[in-house]
Amino acid sequence: MDDRLVLTLLRHGVTEANLAKQYLGWRDIPLQARTKERLKENTSLKVDLLVSSDLIRCVETANKLFPRHHIYKMASLREYHFGDWDGFTYEQLKHEPSYQRWLSDMSIRVPNGESLYDFQTRIRQGLLKITDMISKEGVRNVVVVTHGGVIRQLLSWLSPDEKDFWEWDVPYQGGYRLVTTLQRLRRSERCTLLQVVSAKENEDGFTSITT
Repeated sequence: MDDRLVLTLLRHGVTEANLAKQYLGWRDIPLQARTKERLKENTSLKVDLLVSSDLIRCVETANKLFPRHHIYKMASLREYHFGDWDGFTYEQLKHEPSYQRWLSDMSIRVPNGESLYDFQTRIRQGLLKITDMISKEGVRNVVVVTHGGVIRQLLSWLSPDEKDFWEWDVPYQGGYRLVTTLQRLRRSERCTLLQVVSAKENEDGFTSITT
C-alpha cells in the first residue's frame, strides 16, 4: 500500500502589523483589507485535511484559499508568543536590555510570553495532534495554514535540507510541500522530498497559490 503523505505548509497573508514591521505573535488581528480582497480560491493543491492556527489571519487565509473545506483550528499552531513586545518594532525595542539578551539567547522567556523551548514544545504537540488526525481520517494530502515562525521550526526538523531556523525564507501566502510518510512524520524524521510553494499574482491582480 502507498503510504506517501503530502504535507503542505502555507503562511498566512500579510497584515497591517506585518507591513509596519511590528512583532506579531498571539495578537489577533485580521488580514490587510487589500490582501483579503485579492486572495482567491486555490485549485492547484489537493486537500483531504485542512488545519489552521486559530488566529484570525490564518483562518481568513484558509477560508479564502480553500472555501470548500472544513478548517480544523489549533491554538498549538500559533506564532511565537512575543508577550510584552507584541506590537513593537525592532527600532522601538533595540535599547531594551531584556530584548537584547533574548536576541542573543532565545532560551530566555519573553516577558509575559514564551521561550524557544516553550515554543518548540507547543509546536511538537501540534504536530502530534495532526498525525493523530491523519491516522484517524486516513488522509494523504494535508494543508496547514500557519505562521512564519511555526513553518521555520517545522522545516528545521522535517526538511531534508538541514538549515537553521532563520535560514528559511517563508513568504506571505507561500510555503513548502513536504513528501513523507505518517510514520516518519510521527517521529519528526526528515521528509524525502521538499518543494517550494510560491505566491503569485495573475493578470487580474488576484493572488493565488501555485506549486
